[in-house]
Amino acid sequence: MTRFLISLTLLIFCVQGAFAASNNPQTDLRLLVGTYWQTEQNPQRTLQFVSEDGIAGNAGCNNYRSSISSSSDMIIVGPIATTKKLCAGDANAAETHFLQVLQSTRKVVKDGDRLELLDEEGVQLIRLVQILEK
Repeated sequence: MTRFLISLTLLIFCVQGAFAASNNPQTDLRLLVGTYWQTEQNPQRTLQFVSEDGIAGNAGCNNYRSSISSSSDMIIVGPIATTKKLCAGDANAAETHFLQVLQSTRKVVKDGDRLELLDEEGVQLIRLVQILEK
């Protein structure tokens, strides 16, 4: 009986994982080239897909730039280069958090004018809204 319950539990987890993975297909980065995004919480934080292998934007105080690579089911954001302006108050911590979110992103899912950045397990890290070209 115990083996049966363990097997059933494992089967349920596998099915749930497969359903979650198929529910949020990775967006082809080529379709995002030339698009601009901003966070819902702070419109100063932006993300631009400048090429199939590059992103840039503003993290709140500083501009940033990074490489990005992708496979069929995962993306990797390379080291992020930023300008070195001094951020006032809590802005520095918020900016650091935003840059860490970008580094932790493994999946990008576009849904209309919304873009979700997800981690390895498919958990949403941040949601952005599309903006007109700057």
